[in-house]
Amino acid sequence: MFGDGYAITSIDGALSSSPRVSLTESLGCTDTTVEAFRLSPGESRTLPTDRETVCVPLDAGGELLAGGTTAVPRHAVARVPPGVEARLRSDAGTDWLAVGAGMKANFRRLPPGRAVPYHTEGTQEELFVPLGGPGWLRAGGETHRMAAGSVARVAPATPRAAVNEGDADRVWFMIGTPPTGGPDEWDPGAEAVE
Repeated sequence: MFGDGYAITSIDGALSSSPRVSLTESLGCTDTTVEAFRLSPGESRTLPTDRETVCVPLDAGGELLAGGTTAVPRHAVARVPPGVEARLRSDAGTDWLAVGAGMKANFRRLPPGRAVPYHTEGTQEELFVPLGGPGWLRAGGETHRMAAGSVARVAPATPRAAVNEGDADRVWFMIGTPPTGGPDEWDPGAEAVE
């Protein structure tokens, strides 16, 4: 699904034809690489070493293998610095989202009826991933229901907000690139639209 300044894609749909898919081009990313992996039980996948990568297991937990084994629970994030050789593995089989680039990432829990302020960014493109249930993304004046395991990319100048129109808390994984401002600061140049 595409709009003016944003794109949304289903990871599940993208992985239906191949166990490893780059979503970078289809989302229109300029500063970020976005890949999805479908690992069968016991299978592992090597990550690129040329950039920082964050990985999120979407269906079940998994493991990060990098100088040892680190458990990564479902919907948690694992960060791999550039130059570190690492693999993802899952005994149960799971879909993973891997995002590479210098970035600022956060999780946001939204109670029913709540939203992130409708805003633009100064220089950051943002990725939005609803975890554990559907979420709603307002982008460019339109609201879209996103299934869990979907990812949206929004250009800096396009107004956007993660919204919870459901009846239970919703958790969002949000990534902004390039990283700007401090950990708790908005991107310099970001503006609230409403």
